[in-house]
Amino acid sequence: MTKEQSLFVQILSDYLNGRETEISGAVDWNIISQYAKAHQVSGIVFAQAKAFLPEMIREDLKYRMLATYDHSFKVRECLRAFQNALNEADIPFCVVKGLTIADLYPVPAFRSMSDIDLVVHPEDRGKVHEMILQKGFECISRQSDREWQYINNCSQEIELHDRLVYKEAVNDKGQERFFNDFWPYVKNNQIDWNFHLLFIIFHVRKHLMNAGAGFRQFMDLAVSAEHLNIDWIWVENKLKELSMLTFAKQCYGLINKWFGIATPLMWEIDEEFFESATSKTFEDGIFGFENAENKNSEVINQVRNRRFQRWHMIKVAVKELLPERKMLESLKTYEYLKKYPILLPAAWIHRVIRGKRKKKGKKVFLKLRQSFVSENDIRQRDEVLKKWGL
Repeated sequence: MTKEQSLFVQILSDYLNGRETEISGAVDWNIISQYAKAHQVSGIVFAQAKAFLPEMIREDLKYRMLATYDHSFKVRECLRAFQNALNEADIPFCVVKGLTIADLYPVPAFRSMSDIDLVVHPEDRGKVHEMILQKGFECISRQSDREWQYINNCSQEIELHDRLVYKEAVNDKGQERFFNDFWPYVKNNQIDWNFHLLFIIFHVRKHLMNAGAGFRQFMDLAVSAEHLNIDWIWVENKLKELSMLTFAKQCYGLINKWFGIATPLMWEIDEEFFESATSKTFEDGIFGFENAENKNSEVINQVRNRRFQRWHMIKVAVKELLPERKMLESLKTYEYLKKYPILLPAAWIHRVIRGKRKKKGKKVFLKLRQSFVSENDIRQRDEVLKKWGL
């Protein structure tokens, strides 16, 4: 790690362990600030290092910290309103990921988040959809086999789920069955933390395989391990059944080396993996979108274990050019497909014309080109994933 990278990790470690950060020597605070933004931990960096920050960077990080704090407050107010409405309507629900994990942080409001992940039974999703609309939200995506997404004029976002896991190239059927049979683990609209920890590990795994995972995701694992009474024997047995144990041990090995937080699942990781994994985590940013090397990962996930890889690349390209009806009809522009599915060919033409009018031709061409990856790209990606235990 570079000096700035070591300091950045130290800042996160000090925050998680309740220590003051001590800094000596010259530091390029512009680099630290960039890492803070890329990994969405500006509030944490400001709180730990404000005494050492140059004025312009201090003011910038302070602004971002206050924005994170304000957004967190508004999201919690929004969630409380929905919880009350759902309880009054006697509709079972649970909330997963960001909002629940944030409460485990030393300062919950410093844990950035983008949306509320609200989960209900499939038969209740239509009723909850209407409730969300009545609260002033606009539905921006409504696919039958994905989450439904909403946003209001205050940029608050909700994802409405009727399951925890959707069909993706990186999942196997055993994982989907286990995580989607989650209601026995929900009591008083709260999901059991042992189960939730498994889901967080699975979620980090998904992001890492699709593109990447940043330090905030690993901090979520760290605070869950540090502040909850986890049944580690049960968790380890389930991870083994779900073929995720090696990956989890790699993650907790990194967490121990980065943050000094020990867990029963951690194991010693070799220095080569530590350096490569740390480098990738820095380059990936919060969800891997910062790293150009991940641009082909989605296609590679779909073809890496296929016998006829070139044929599957062609299928990916065709699907990009001629999307399935259920994907198009979830978008407001093509909602007419719900009533008139026979108009799918017309919707493809509509999409092309609309793309030309909005000058999106280059973007579409780039996506089509990215549908074809080399054997070397597949091999390199495969090697990286295997090192992570994936």
